[in-house]
Amino acid sequence: LNIFLPLRKWNINLAKILLSPLHKKFSKVRLFISGGAKLDIKVAKDFYRWGFTLLEGYGLTEASPVVSFNLPHKFKFGSVGLPIPGVEVKIKNPQNQRWGEILVKGENIMLGYYKEEDLTKEVIKDGWLHTKDLGFIDKQGFLFIQGRSNETITLSSGKKINPEEIEALYLRSPFIKEICILLPEKIERLSAVIFPDYEYFKSQKVTQIKEKIRWEIENISKKLPPYQRIHQYVITSEPLPKTTLGKLKRFQIEEKFYTLFESSQKLKRELPQDKEILSHPLCQKALTYLSQKLKREIHLDDHLELDLGLDSLEQIELFLGFQKATGIKISDEDALGIFTVRDALRKLYELSIQKKLPSQAVSTQWEEILSQIPPEVKRLIPLKQNFLEKMVNFILSLFLIILTKVFFLLKVEGKNNLPREGPYILCPNHNSYLDGLIVASSCSPFLVQKIYFLGYSKYFKHPLLRPFVKLFRLISIDPVLQLIESMQACSYILKNSKILCLFPEGARSPDGKIQSFKKGIGILVKELGVDVLPVYIKGTYEAWSRYRLFPRPYRVKIVFGKKISAYELIEKDLETQELYQIIAEKLRDKLIQLSENV
Repeated sequence: LNIFLPLRKWNINLAKILLSPLHKKFSKVRLFISGGAKLDIKVAKDFYRWGFTLLEGYGLTEASPVVSFNLPHKFKFGSVGLPIPGVEVKIKNPQNQRWGEILVKGENIMLGYYKEEDLTKEVIKDGWLHTKDLGFIDKQGFLFIQGRSNETITLSSGKKINPEEIEALYLRSPFIKEICILLPEKIERLSAVIFPDYEYFKSQKVTQIKEKIRWEIENISKKLPPYQRIHQYVITSEPLPKTTLGKLKRFQIEEKFYTLFESSQKLKRELPQDKEILSHPLCQKALTYLSQKLKREIHLDDHLELDLGLDSLEQIELFLGFQKATGIKISDEDALGIFTVRDALRKLYELSIQKKLPSQAVSTQWEEILSQIPPEVKRLIPLKQNFLEKMVNFILSLFLIILTKVFFLLKVEGKNNLPREGPYILCPNHNSYLDGLIVASSCSPFLVQKIYFLGYSKYFKHPLLRPFVKLFRLISIDPVLQLIESMQACSYILKNSKILCLFPEGARSPDGKIQSFKKGIGILVKELGVDVLPVYIKGTYEAWSRYRLFPRPYRVKIVFGKKISAYELIEKDLETQELYQIIAEKLRDKLIQLSENV
């Protein structure tokens, strides 16, 4: 129905015809009117898509009470309309900015506050009512409300920021349900409290909330002037406090920010329905297991990722531990709705009542998990290719070499460091969608046929790529579903003396710098004893960063470092979980050292 939006210029809305059954139920309704609080532009557009006319106006009690209004044949989304007849509106002290305080003049303005002369003089000057609302007037005379003057943030540079305007930009992300922009006195940097849209995360099968919010904030911030960017933020698991009209209670939220920013400790909160769960023996076992594993006091409100710091792999390990401790299996689908400790215990409780027990003993150690390759995983990975497939790969490799030489002037160093036979892991930095192609075009056509490329399933399941997944040895990894199967696929590849290209950062860098490594590569190195070859790619960020829609020609260089043995990376007398991350951090340090010599 978005195709109907341009037709409103001619006051035509075809949705009324297409959705005629809906309109018959509202046959007596001619207009919808909005006032009292700012109307969400998404809501206004949705009403229009459904064929209804929703008009927004602006006013206040001191103006009896209307100042401006949209007309059925003349309106703008996001605007509160044109001043009504007999009313003048102007903007005070815009200071070279688009917006300022809204002043109103006309016969509808009050004479004054009852027995409050001083207050009246402060609000009405030379016949103009100073509304303390902020806004701007466009070239056609439409008034747009931006917020309240007492909520304006003034930076140390003197620049003024309307928080509602910035919040609207960040709210474009479907993963952010609520956000409050602040300038805390103790910190003096633009900050925010964010309440994610947990239902949307669940519907999209995304569990890495902290990582996804960071990705969204970085992407949006990149498009804003530096002074409008969020420098730090905290994520809350509870909706932000608001007034009855839906406006944010900023002072309360700022207190919440300090509480969350300075300390992650929570009050021990139990709901009435928690008593039955906490009294269940299996849930008690699970809670004891979690407390012993993390070596800290656990609260039901603790978020598995935000409070306990568990990434996707660690959450899988947690559910496997629950299964061993309680005999109850939490499936991949069940895990989608689990965000907090309370969610996990409730799910265990529900499954125990349904008596969903595992059909066989469960492995909780990665060494055992990686040694057990299910038949369905083996079927997805072609270890051998026929003559036709080899020829297609050979021709494609030659084409990629020509393409990267022409468009990116690709320069390759350290190619002699590449062993001709596996098993080993190629460990490149990740700046762009081009990185995998650059690695493939930097190797000989014969060697590249032994390399398997690991990437997120949402990319490899694209309709254009799906038919070529097996042909070009693309191994998908899903950070939510089938994560164990993805790790087993990596194990199967390496155990068959193949080469695995794995991007340990997990996502494209927001600034071209090497980001933290995920511990998945540490698990593979430790449990399989495979060697790693660091690979540094320079120039792909400038050629096609995650902020650009299309790539552009740019000089690219790739450097293959010397192979690092598993023995060099593994330290003795360390707990296994801690060792995985240490191996990942060591590899990152090696890659940074390699980049410094480029």
